[in-house]
Amino acid sequence: LRQHRIPSDTRRLLRKIPGLAPQCATSSKELALHVLTTKDGRSQCRFHDEKRSTQLAKQVDGPTAGKKFIIVGVAYAKVDGKRIQKQDGFLHCGCTEKEALWEFLWFKTWAVKSANPKITEKESMGSDALIARHRAFFAQGFSAGTLLDIDDFYTTEHEFGSHGYEARLRRIQVDRIIGTLNGLEGNADEVYVLAKKTVTPSEGVGMN
Repeated sequence: LRQHRIPSDTRRLLRKIPGLAPQCATSSKELALHVLTTKDGRSQCRFHDEKRSTQLAKQVDGPTAGKKFIIVGVAYAKVDGKRIQKQDGFLHCGCTEKEALWEFLWFKTWAVKSANPKITEKESMGSDALIARHRAFFAQGFSAGTLLDIDDFYTTEHEFGSHGYEARLRRIQVDRIIGTLNGLEGNADEVYVLAKKTVTPSEGVGMN
């Protein structure tokens, strides 16, 4: 990656425009973190990039006077200067790499539509950035509910959203669901396994 650094102005555009090269959020963790690195070499989540001038962006986890919540989704105070060592697994802004990468993935790949059937347009997050506390709920809940980790989404083998990409994610999910079920069963006689689906002209779809 060091031999193919993306210019800082381009990285800034990638952080601002959802539809611009969305693969930068799904190809590799290293590439995504590179895009989340500012011109002065500091790694920063989109929340702190978009809301850096607000009072909310200055808050960190912990009981502090004047705060409504103890957990605000920012583990540590920001680290000033790219030469100061940041903690492993965290960005210079004090947020976890994992939650910042989740939000970046959603920003680059997700779009929503209205529940009103007369409105057919889909809309990306645009200039929105989840505040850190909400991001923590979504990231932790999404991972727990899907049994997927952010690292599962990184691949150059398939394009995001393609059949191959979706099939790859579903296989990972099924394997983990089976592992979870077997763990919940404990020493029960029944053990869950993944069966291969087959299709025959006479019998239709069956499980072998």
